[in-house]
Amino acid sequence: MGETTSTAVEEAVTVREVTPEDAKECARICFEAFGGIDDHHRFPRSFPALEFAEGLMQAFIGSPFTWGVVAERNGRIVGSNFLLEADPIAGVGPISVDPDPSPSIACCNSGLRGAMTNLLPPHPTGIAGGMPLVLPPVSG
Repeated sequence: MGETTSTAVEEAVTVREVTPEDAKECARICFEAFGGIDDHHRFPRSFPALEFAEGLMQAFIGSPFTWGVVAERNGRIVGSNFLLEADPIAGVGPISVDPDPSPSIACCNSGLRGAMTNLLPPHPTGIAGGMPLVLPPVSG
């Protein structure tokens, strides 16, 4: 009769600069997100193994020509994005969002995708002279 219910307070997504400690979780998310898209469309996998994605993330995070960010929700990394400034026109990506279907992650994914796409300003070093044209994602 005296039933109580509690509702978890959902925390906002926060964005911060990526650190070397984030590499494995960023790699897992990137591997699963791209793998899901590749498998759905029957494409060859962009990242043939998780270790390949881990190596890529470690290289990006350790490069002086790459700047990255992670998005966190409830203390958990839920996405990442990188800006590569090794060339005159900067490269953006890989942009990845955790494909985890659990309610605590999935409910924020649609907004997070847009935020991660539009997140990266020019890096403070200003190495690159420009940004590529980035078109908005097309849904479904």
